[in-house]
Amino acid sequence: MFAPRDLRLTSYNVRGLNTPEKRSKLFRELRSMRTSVALLQETHFRLGSTQALQHPDYPLGYFGSYSEGKSRGVAILISRLIPFEVEDTLTDPSGRYIFVKGRIAGTFYTFASIYLPNTAQHRSLQRILTSLRDFQKGCLYVGGDLNVPLDPRVDTSTRVSGVPQSTIRHIRRTLDSLRLVDSWKSLNPLDHEYTYFSTVHRTYSRLDYLLVSHHCFSDVVDTHIGIRTWSDHAPVTMTIKSPLFRPRTGSWRLNSSLLLDTQFCRDVSIAIQNYFAENVTPGMSRTVVWEAHKAVLRGVIIAKATALKKKRQTNISDLLTRLRPLELEHATTGSTAVYDQILTLRRELQQTLTDDARHMALRAKSFFASRENKPGRLLARILRRRRELAYIPRITTSQTTTTSHPAEILQAFRNFYQTLYSRLVDRSSLMPEGCLRTHLAAKIGARLTAVQAEALGSPIIAGEITTALKSSKNGKTPGPDGFPVEYFKKFAPDLHPHLLATFNAIGEGTELPDSALMAHITVLPKSGRDPLLCDSYRPISLINADVKLLAKILATRLKTHLPSLVGSDQVGFIPGRMARDATTRALDAIRVARNSDTPLLLLSTDAEKAFDKVDWQYLFGTLEEMGVGRGFLTWLQALYRNPTARVRVNGALSHPVSIRRGTRQGCPLSPLLFALSLEPLLQSIRSNPHITGVKGRALTHKVAAYADDLLFFVTEPQTSLVAIHQELTVYGTQAGLTINKRKSEMLDISLTPVQATWVSRSCQFRWCDGRMKYLGIWLTTNPSKLYEYNFLTLLTTIKSDLLQWQTKYISWLGRVNVLKMNILPRILYTMQAIPKVLPPSFFATLQSMFTTFVWPRSRPRVRLDTLSLPKNGGGLALPDIRSYYYATHMARVLDWMQLASEQRWCDLEEKEAGRPLWTLPWLLADLGGLNIDRDSTVHATLRLWHQIRVRFTLSSAPSPLLPLEHNPEFAPGVRETLRQRLTRGARVSALSVLRDGTFASLEGAPGDPPPALLDQFNFQQIQHYLRRVPGSTKLTHSHTFRNTLQPGTEGGACCFYLLIRGVGPVVPSYMGRWERELGEEITQEQWNKILILVHSGSQAMALVETSFKLLTFWYRSPHLLCQIGTSDTTRCWRGCLQTGTYLHVWWSCPHLAPIWRMVRDMIKDKCDFDLPFTAKTFLLLVIDLAAAALKNSLLQSSLYLHLFYFTLQ
Repeated sequence: MFAPRDLRLTSYNVRGLNTPEKRSKLFRELRSMRTSVALLQETHFRLGSTQALQHPDYPLGYFGSYSEGKSRGVAILISRLIPFEVEDTLTDPSGRYIFVKGRIAGTFYTFASIYLPNTAQHRSLQRILTSLRDFQKGCLYVGGDLNVPLDPRVDTSTRVSGVPQSTIRHIRRTLDSLRLVDSWKSLNPLDHEYTYFSTVHRTYSRLDYLLVSHHCFSDVVDTHIGIRTWSDHAPVTMTIKSPLFRPRTGSWRLNSSLLLDTQFCRDVSIAIQNYFAENVTPGMSRTVVWEAHKAVLRGVIIAKATALKKKRQTNISDLLTRLRPLELEHATTGSTAVYDQILTLRRELQQTLTDDARHMALRAKSFFASRENKPGRLLARILRRRRELAYIPRITTSQTTTTSHPAEILQAFRNFYQTLYSRLVDRSSLMPEGCLRTHLAAKIGARLTAVQAEALGSPIIAGEITTALKSSKNGKTPGPDGFPVEYFKKFAPDLHPHLLATFNAIGEGTELPDSALMAHITVLPKSGRDPLLCDSYRPISLINADVKLLAKILATRLKTHLPSLVGSDQVGFIPGRMARDATTRALDAIRVARNSDTPLLLLSTDAEKAFDKVDWQYLFGTLEEMGVGRGFLTWLQALYRNPTARVRVNGALSHPVSIRRGTRQGCPLSPLLFALSLEPLLQSIRSNPHITGVKGRALTHKVAAYADDLLFFVTEPQTSLVAIHQELTVYGTQAGLTINKRKSEMLDISLTPVQATWVSRSCQFRWCDGRMKYLGIWLTTNPSKLYEYNFLTLLTTIKSDLLQWQTKYISWLGRVNVLKMNILPRILYTMQAIPKVLPPSFFATLQSMFTTFVWPRSRPRVRLDTLSLPKNGGGLALPDIRSYYYATHMARVLDWMQLASEQRWCDLEEKEAGRPLWTLPWLLADLGGLNIDRDSTVHATLRLWHQIRVRFTLSSAPSPLLPLEHNPEFAPGVRETLRQRLTRGARVSALSVLRDGTFASLEGAPGDPPPALLDQFNFQQIQHYLRRVPGSTKLTHSHTFRNTLQPGTEGGACCFYLLIRGVGPVVPSYMGRWERELGEEITQEQWNKILILVHSGSQAMALVETSFKLLTFWYRSPHLLCQIGTSDTTRCWRGCLQTGTYLHVWWSCPHLAPIWRMVRDMIKDKCDFDLPFTAKTFLLLVIDLAAAALKNSLLQSSLYLHLFYFTLQ
């Protein structure tokens, strides 16, 4: 299963790496030599500019640069396959050496890269090795260019050296003092090979060495000198034994880049068509045919890929094969003819390598041009801290035994997961199936109707497969079959009909082959956990893409029914519910308990491997009781019939593990099935009379759940905790849930001293001191600490992240996108989870951070309020945190207005308010008159509402929604019989009485009885009250917020953010400046087209950024620089002696006119479109064509590219 893995060290004088082509050649050669550790010399990097030498295959890099220039420079690169744990580094300010020491699989190593000068080498080496003697630890390996042959008689082609013999003898004594061994000479004592050829002296010499400490020389397997290709030095490579192991066999996966080859795709498509034409026959199982097609196509793809790779490498391999013997011959004979052949071959090899490097660079540029600085995976990868290679050097196999052998480590993980996924107890013996059904029937209240169940299990249609594929992300690791989702997207016309037939055959009862249900379990270390324990790693199941597509289709169907099947206590993975519902509910429960003097204890339970321990009998019994039909269950049972998994540890796969319980983490169905399986427990807790909770207006709040994270609101701990323990024990016996008491936490909110003493003595859960974290939010016993523990901590974290990202290669526009993609979600979640009043200093601090990050080394050139405008309004949609703050509270107002809100926190807040929540925003009474606690979430939202309702024209004051019930200023209220005449709804407001500015008539339809006398009197009271309301004419106004509050309104905070930002739109100042510069008016329609083309006209963010900077007068002209005092002349930079205004430097300069005419002529020639030769056309793209026609067009690209060119100039 495992074989020893050797380390391969390469010492290489690279003669400068300041061009992308040379860096590409270097990494290509390192990969081809399978280098583990590269010791480089003469990198020629300036101090601090070594970030250019980064590569995914060599993520660890240590550099030593010369502080006074680009000469010299050394580096050590370590492969991503080597689990190197660095302990210390030492660099030389003069760029002559760098030392790195650390551990590989528990063994200490020291690597040194050195570069000696051309003279006085012995003194430099003495100084370097003196420092190395004190630094080294473990096995020492030194690689470098010594610039001197250690034995001229064998290390030079002329048998003599220009270096004085005294210098050479001194160097030898210095190396002997540290007991360093020349590995190549020791293993090849009779050979004569060289690493450097002097074109001036026409001599060969061996100047590059790999030295090893004598006590580690027994680990050296081989050392050889390579061929000089793109550098004037040859690489020297040494293979040594190591404590690492490698798997004997690997797993195949389709290289997605092959799908870009047109001929390859054509051949594979033909193979797919031929296979299914030959094998889809009557009587043959659809699932078998489908699964077998993978084996056939795998062979076809491997053959095609191998042929393509061989074709690409044939020329280079042939040149290298011919070059090596010629070098050896020339070193021996010195023949001029042979040397000419060497030069010819080397030129051809150089040209080939350069062409390949440029082709790869061109592809990379194309990739990054369309993706860099955009919100997405690439930008997130730049921001993400590098994750260490998940190599596991040691693991505990028993309580006292630890092993470092990879086979034993793999077996330990296999045993752990075999135990975890085995059904240890036959639960049917504890509770027979009939009793389980009776138990579940008593616990489950909601069921699907027969029509819903039939639709859930109806045959899959082609559109569902297409939708599932579109929502599947590319670049994900495939399952055991090696086929990623890109394969199914690329060959959709050939595969979809057969995939559809296979899925429906499964729904009719056809079993899936065992290979289809195989998964690979990848283990990822959990932060802050003991790495020696198997339990400290999170298992991620990599299932086959086709099975995952089926699971995604089933999950999409099931998701629509979850809100009706799962109670609103559960907010995890349920459509329409969010984590902030649980945190807001917890804060409200704390407030209600304190205000009512109710003892309250918060209990947060931690479930051990909750998803992995779900009992299947219990799960399917729950689904049947919920009315999930046989059709849907047939698909589920096919996926859970006999699944197996192989654990991947350190690159190797274990023997299969039989899975008999659990839902796979990585399967789209997993969180939904878990939520359904947990619902009987939540229902048991809700209905248990011995479990008490916080009493709201209409509900008793006992538990909140986000997936397996349970938070109990315990008001009578002596009885409730015992009952909770019983419920968890019973459910755990039936469903497999296990509570980790060591990680479960309790927080005393308002217990009496007697209760607190009893809890601390009786319960084994961890007691929290003053605060407890739940769903990423600190819940505190002191409400005044919420801001400090949550918001101030958030500011500290954001500040630290932004400082770290300052050095990243991110453009100006990319920095704006970083704030939108990474920072905004964190702030928004915290504001939604804790709806409280925030001080102005919070927003001022964030604005300062944003400004410093977007403009790191200069004053802002565009106003922040301009950048915060929507893109269609002339800005970049930079997040305005204060507006988002307002929007989060407006979203809460919308939740208050829902007729049947699922958010249970509304019930608690309604008790705090003392009246229905829907009335609060529209009451005329001030906050003081409503008698609401100033620290409550209700008060915070109302306070903000009164501040902004008129400011952003969200509603008139008074509003047509002014309530006529539960109104402290209108005590009579509305009689029930009158309500029925005024409205069919449950709420009566001014809107129900006033129709088109006049009071509604109480007369009903012909034949209806006349209104009762009391109803008429009540109606007169209402009219009298409304006429006395100050500003009563506004009761008939129609405003944005009122229109927003319609049934089915969705979008939450983001919807209200756009609403707030759209009120009173600000016209950017640059629009008027352009009109002044051009001397003509630009219509709003033209501005709309300009802004669309600026932001959406090109996929390349560099062009988008350039066009936006040009539009906003970001660039400074000579005239402006003179005005602000940084220049003493207003003359144009190009020497035309005219005033360098903004329009001049971009358009009217005489030196630019020929270029712009060339652009116009090129567009006319290529696009057959004669553009007006005006600045308005060429700079702002005001063209008489639709914006959709111009997007990504050749015409627009030509203009953008030339603007970009002028910027670079």
